[in-house]
Amino acid sequence: SRRVTRSTAAGRGGGARPAVSQPEAAPSPPAQEPVAAPVLSREEQVQHVYQLLVQKGEEAGAEVRQRVAANKGVVARGLYFDADVLGEALELWQPRE
Repeated sequence: SRRVTRSTAAGRGGGARPAVSQPEAAPSPPAQEPVAAPVLSREEQVQHVYQLLVQKGEEAGAEVRQRVAANKGVVARGLYFDADVLGEALELWQPRE
């Protein structure tokens, strides 16, 4: 019986690279660029937050008040609204007393 050593095993395809190179895989199609969030004017931002306040009511109003007091903005649906925009929308939404 013949003894198999590493050198003879490598010659039988045990990890050795073939002499003929393999064709390269076809390049994959380019990835789609991520779609940027729409850019809203300040007035559109205020209206967006105002509509949210109208729909969600006092619970949303309380959160917006806290953010305005802490001077913190919020990201909603991929859009950033700064504290000034939140405050302006809150003024529109709150009933005048």
